[in-house]
Amino acid sequence: MSKNPKDPDLPRHSEPQPGASVLLRSHDDGDVSISFSDGSETLRMNRRDFMRVSGVAAATAAMSSVACREPVRHIVPYVDRPEDVRIGVTNRYASICDACPSQCGVLIKSRAGRPFKLEGNPKHPVSQGGLCARGQASYMDLYDPDRLRTAVRADGTEVDWDDVDAEVAQQVQAARNGASLRILTGTVTGPATQGLIDQIVDGLPNARHYVYEPLASDAALAATEAGYGSAHMPHYRFDQADLVVSLGSDFLGTW
Repeated sequence: MSKNPKDPDLPRHSEPQPGASVLLRSHDDGDVSISFSDGSETLRMNRRDFMRVSGVAAATAAMSSVACREPVRHIVPYVDRPEDVRIGVTNRYASICDACPSQCGVLIKSRAGRPFKLEGNPKHPVSQGGLCARGQASYMDLYDPDRLRTAVRADGTEVDWDDVDAEVAQQVQAARNGASLRILTGTVTGPATQGLIDQIVDGLPNARHYVYEPLASDAALAATEAGYGSAHMPHYRFDQADLVVSLGSDFLGTW
């Protein structure tokens, strides 16, 4: 509003200015005039039109405030709470980071089953408590808004999980009767996952497990097999080296 709302002569400008003040005048005949300090044309309307415009403006402001409000999120308690989960208490688990082939040991902090922090495991023989930025941020994949929310077929169509369970059970039953079954995964790093796959393959006569990685370390494995007779990923002891020569390899960064 104007600093001096009683002054009938508001300043005029050649061009509209932002942040202009507004002056309302009531006339003897009941009309209302609206003047702007930026030089805009004065509006005059009867009292009924003024009340109608004011009502629309108030409703628009109310709707805008509701639209800008954050969505309501309800906190739903456990119906059957797991024994090791306490509300507000952090649980810690030891695991392996799969963000890169280094397989660093990690300690996972979680609340109510939701991980929120990864740290290096100081008792792990490889990483010895170290964890890179990529590994520390890897848990965010669980909360990626673009992650798959349901099962998807090879042609891109979404499938309900109940249909997936029924189809898998049908295929497993067919494999028990002699049909072939193929399991395609990425590089399996955990012994528990590998043990589960081995149980499936051993229990079905024509089951096979195949591993595919678009960015694999096949060249390094082939080099170690050709040089040392064994296809294993080497573990380098840079702390015991007197001189390190790097040819296009960032061994201190993303290697």
